[in-house]
Amino acid sequence: VLYHVIDVISGEKKQSGEHISIWVNSKRWTINKVVSSIKDGKSEMKFHYIKIEDFWLPDTTILEVNFSKGIPEIPRPTMRNSFERGMRNNISKEGNTNGRVVVAFSNILVNIGLDDELFKGEK
Repeated sequence: VLYHVIDVISGEKKQSGEHISIWVNSKRWTINKVVSSIKDGKSEMKFHYIKIEDFWLPDTTILEVNFSKGIPEIPRPTMRNSFERGMRNNISKEGNTNGRVVVAFSNILVNIGLDDELFKGEK
């Protein structure tokens, strides 16, 4: 399989040392992997797909993290008093943080008879 690898460069990359690469399947145009690395570790998200009718849809997503100094603070838009902020306060910011999260999708339905008019709106 051939991939297009897209490197995402932040204007603040020099300060954070962060590097993000997105791996796109060149034949199906699906995102197969996203790798985010910083000086203290990396996270990698992999997407596995199944073909349902004419569509490639994710059936499993795997996130693996490996940070030597705990989960780093990564600036991004958040909502006030978000669930994430509450969780982050309970996560150690020191020591190794390794883990794996697997999300599996099932009973995927495509084109189940919804009227096309539902998807036509003002442009």
